[in-house]
Amino acid sequence: MKQISLLITALFAFIAIGCSTVDQGQSSVVVRSEQTQQIAFDVLDRYVNWEYENRALLAAISPEFKIAGDRIRSKGLDAIEALHRVTKKYKDNRTPENLADLQTWLAVVQGLQAEAVTLIAKGTL
Repeated sequence: MKQISLLITALFAFIAIGCSTVDQGQSSVVVRSEQTQQIAFDVLDRYVNWEYENRALLAAISPEFKIAGDRIRSKGLDAIEALHRVTKKYKDNRTPENLADLQTWLAVVQGLQAEAVTLIAKGTL
């Protein structure tokens, strides 16, 4: 049951981001970044806890669950914090360089989040 709940949470997170709107005057990349920071923290935290609690079972399926868990543990929080920093920097000074940094870190965090969701789905099937 925990696995189904985890999968539903992860899928809801992606749906919530995809269905949101941007108010007039707001930067869509800033809104997306702020949403991603909040949701990615929850999804990544849930993944590493789920992977740890089910490590023996998941190891029998594939070593990729632990490898991803270790990668998310070592890089996930730093990536979310970096995304927060570059978002603030871009909001304070909207230069092309700051936008490029924001887009880069946004892609990194979204990649970690997508990996977690994909593996959760694979592990709950």
